[in-house]
Order: sequence, then structure tokens, then C-alpha cells
Amino acid sequence: MSEQTSTTATSSEASEVCVDCVKEEPGNVNQQQKQPHQEIVQHKTPRIEITYCVQCRWMLRAAWLAQELLTTFGNIIGEMVLVPGQNAVFEVRVGNEVIWDRKKNGGFPEVKDVKQLIRDRIAPEMSLGHSDKKTEKGAWKCKSTTKTTTSRNSST
Repeated sequence: MSEQTSTTATSSEASEVCVDCVKEEPGNVNQQQKQPHQEIVQHKTPRIEITYCVQCRWMLRAAWLAQELLTTFGNIIGEMVLVPGQNAVFEVRVGNEVIWDRKKNGGFPEVKDVKQLIRDRIAPEMSLGHSDKKTEKGAWKCKSTTKTTTSRNSST
């Protein structure tokens, strides 16, 4: 038997009970007593939530951001949660703290900005590579990225 379950019938209903939830009464080895599952929700920390608007079809954006964060922070993140929402919501939370709100911050976040905000809260000594550098005080700071564009005049 691949699964460790036991089937018991009470009144007119049959239910599967996992072996860990079955207690044997002393003195009667064959008697099994069903114990209800006590599900205590314990979140692994740090927990990162991305709430996105389903109506706006922002699930792929949220999933992509989650993938980027999981790739960067690996085992440092306890849980990564995508939460379907509505009303044009796009929020990123670390624990109970909202670190990015599309409505308050005026748009979607750049991935490097979210990574820095999360890093500052869960792993302040971690380097994010080329997108930031340490200041003289030892804190990480985003490198300024200025692009200069040149136009080419083509003469034929």
C-alpha cells in the first residue's frame, strides 16, 4: 500500500483517516479512534505576498516578479504567495508591511527596486550584484543609471 491511510465507516459515511490521526485505545489494539486534523497555519518567514488584479490580467506580471524574487533570494524567502485581487490592485508585501503599492507609488515597480526594498528588510548584508553598490557607511545603494542616446544621421 503506497499511502498510509485507513478507511473507517461511521453511520452512513465513510472517510479516510491518515495513520497519524488514528489513536489506538489501550487494551483494544484493533479499535481505532478518528482524531480531527488540527490545522494550525504557520507561515514560514519571511513571507512575501504579491496581490494582483485578476480583472486587469496582471497575473503574469505578478508571477514574473515572484520568479525574479525567488531566483534572487532563493532559500532566504520562507514563502512566496500570489494573491488574486481586483480594483486594479498591485501590491508587494513583506510580512504585513506594504513595500510597493501601484496606486500610491504611481505605477508598477522596477524589479531592481523591489529587490532592494526586500533585501533591505530580510538580508541587509546581501549584495544584489551590478544593480547596487555599497556606500561608505556600508549600506547598499542603487547605482545611478544614466543612458545617453545618440542619433545617427544617415546620409545616402
